[in-house]
Amino acid sequence: MIRGARFRMIRAAILLATALVVQSAAAEERRVALVIGNGQYANVPRLDNPVRDGELLAQALRDAGFQDVQVERNLDRETLITVLRRFERQADSADWALVYYAGHGIEVGGTNYLVPVDARLRSDRDVDEETVSLSQVQKRLEGAGKLRLVILDACRDNPFLAGIKRTLATRSVGRGLARPDLPQTGSLVAYSAAAGQTASDGEEGQVNSPYVTALVKHLATPDVEVNLFFRRVRAEVLRTTHQRQEPATYESLPADRFVFRLPSSVAPPSPQPSGTAVAAVPDDRPSSRQNASGSDFSETLADGYSSTHRALLAEGIARDGGAAPRVRSGSVVWNLASEARGGGLPPEVALVATATIPDAGLTLEMRLKRNLDASRAASHTVTLAFSAAGPDAAKRIVQDIGLLQAKNEVVERGAPVSGLPVRVRDNLFRIELSSVPGDVRRNEDLLFRRAWFDLAIRYTNGEQAALTLATGFPSGRAMNEASARWR
Repeated sequence: MIRGARFRMIRAAILLATALVVQSAAAEERRVALVIGNGQYANVPRLDNPVRDGELLAQALRDAGFQDVQVERNLDRETLITVLRRFERQADSADWALVYYAGHGIEVGGTNYLVPVDARLRSDRDVDEETVSLSQVQKRLEGAGKLRLVILDACRDNPFLAGIKRTLATRSVGRGLARPDLPQTGSLVAYSAAAGQTASDGEEGQVNSPYVTALVKHLATPDVEVNLFFRRVRAEVLRTTHQRQEPATYESLPADRFVFRLPSSVAPPSPQPSGTAVAAVPDDRPSSRQNASGSDFSETLADGYSSTHRALLAEGIARDGGAAPRVRSGSVVWNLASEARGGGLPPEVALVATATIPDAGLTLEMRLKRNLDASRAASHTVTLAFSAAGPDAAKRIVQDIGLLQAKNEVVERGAPVSGLPVRVRDNLFRIELSSVPGDVRRNEDLLFRRAWFDLAIRYTNGEQAALTLATGFPSGRAMNEASARWR
């Protein structure tokens, strides 16, 4: 019978494996978005914020994991229809398809319409010819496999209302938007203000509307279910507008769980052509001034920062949680290293962890340092270089990794850092940590205030494994010194 620490380690490995299977499935989803900002109206006063709102949201969607985000600005009717038709082809091959529209919208006779920038709308009869109905937009998303979302920040007080002539007394022209139809399961429509209400374009001096500001804020939080996400947005807008604006969401969703930002906070990988490198790589043979990860360095700092802690390797992790994994023990040494930067610049400090599992012949060198490369949108980078020795070395070539997951107890399921893992080649990987301010603060808390790290790995033979490393928190000197120097 398996008892004590060994049982707890196996339980932790199975928890990690389950999380990784879910994460892997989510990462395989294809998510596409069309973002439209209409502000430069030709026949009514212009709106200041829609174009800025669209650009802000587009970047937030990319950061949340949407692979293809198309941004369009100030569209007339003909161009709007063309853009929607083109996006329909993308939606047909996607799991998620999202359309965000900021600008003027109008409700006539219970039907909602998006108003292009060239609309005149002298009569209610002109609406069908000069605008695009919400149902037309929804129709373009029908081919998406799992989720179809339309987000309308289009309930602004409408200047067209006063000039529209009504030809039928029974045809109403509303002040806001009407409740939408939901044509199929897996549909969601979100309004910046509830049906019949109007929304703010932003107070004087504000560069974005209250609604998109709230959307972007909550898109930065990982692993939030879609309905909860929009409830949080609603509460945020109510608070910031002093209860004057209340967003609304209308949905017909299945029992599946949908989250905007993946639990790993990492964008699903874009497909790569066969044989195409996914990152620039140095020469495979380290020079005399390179470590195993290919980074230049000058020396290890004083041994006073060095500390040794426990490391564990679980191999043979079953996807269905069946057979218990094989668990081997080892050690991890944490230290600081000084990396030369060249050009007369002072050296940079790197936090280095060297983990060895003797019975498996597996070694990992992990180097965490600040990102000083302006071409990368990352606050810090983590380089991970694996090597294997012994008769089974060929079975332990690492092909893929997950994100670092931090936790306080070995039996817990860890919380993933916010970042993007990049495969350089077999046995060599890099994690680029998010530079979004909220993510930076969260990552600092996870990296420097947790007692254990989990790292999921997959060998080239398909076997799943997990490394668990003790950090020495709260007394580890290398961790504490690195954190202090980088502040």
